[in-house]
Parts: sequence; C-alpha cells; structure tokens
Amino acid sequence: GKGGSIAEGAKMAKGKFIGHIDIDLEISAGYIPKVVAALENGNGIALVKRNVNFNPQFILRDVGGFIHRTLVKQFLSIPATDVQSGCKFFTREILLSLLEKVKSKGWFFDVELMAYAYKSNYRIKQIPGFYIRNKKKKSTVKLFRDGVNQFQELVKLRKHLKKK
Repeated sequence: GKGGSIAEGAKMAKGKFIGHIDIDLEISAGYIPKVVAALENGNGIALVKRNVNFNPQFILRDVGGFIHRTLVKQFLSIPATDVQSGCKFFTREILLSLLEKVKSKGWFFDVELMAYAYKSNYRIKQIPGFYIRNKKKKSTVKLFRDGVNQFQELVKLRKHLKKK
C-alpha cells in the first residue's frame, strides 16, 4: 500500500530530509524548495496545504475531503491541517521516529503519521499551495467504501491515542 511504500523508501533513504510528493503531480514539484527551506529554518515537518479550486466535476470528492478533514480534526484533537497532502517532507530523525509508531500500510498512513507528529509536538510548517486536479485521471477512491474504512481507522487511532 501507499503507506508501506513510503515507509520502506524512507528507511532506505540517506538524506538529511526525507519526503514524498504524489506521482500525479496535482501538487507541483515546484513547491519542494519552499518545503525544504522550511525544514532548514528549524521545522521538523513541512507540507503543502492544498487550496482546492472548486470544480463541479469533483464535488463529491471535495465534500468527502471536507468531511474527512473535519473528522480528523475533531476525533484526534489536532489543529486543522492537510494531513493527506501529497507533498510532505521531514527531517530524517523525526520521520524515522514516527515510522516506529505508525501501523497503517495503506491510505490511513498519512493520518496516523501526522497525528503522531502533532502529539509529539514537532514543529510543523504548512505552506499554502494549489492543488490542480488532473481531469483525465480516474480516481481510485471509492467514496463510501473508503470513507467507512477511514472512519473505522480513525476511531481505532483515537482509542489508541487516549490510552497513552
């Protein structure tokens, strides 16, 4: 899954900063210098917070994303953030320490990773950026199935975090 692939790659990486950007480039790779600069300025984590331009073609996906972000914020008591941003970078030490805690190997990986980052009080910089959907790309997201799965994972993570 996505999370497992990112974790495996991060463990093999040798750089001072480690991150990923989604392959579809709906967030431009042009933001990487700003993200790296944020890390060089003392932040442990930097990500591009997506500003989505409204497009009726993607209304269900946008509404689903809004609901997801709201539930993440409420259930995990973390600041509003784009936890599933497709452009996230970390200092090596911080990412490797977070990966020791993260259990998800799939799509929930991002939520879990960022929840542990906030709970660990790492400095997180969000850089505003545009998210431009590729209208030709067919989404693999199944709103109902994936929404139910994400909700179940969110409930489990909340229970786990309350135990600590």
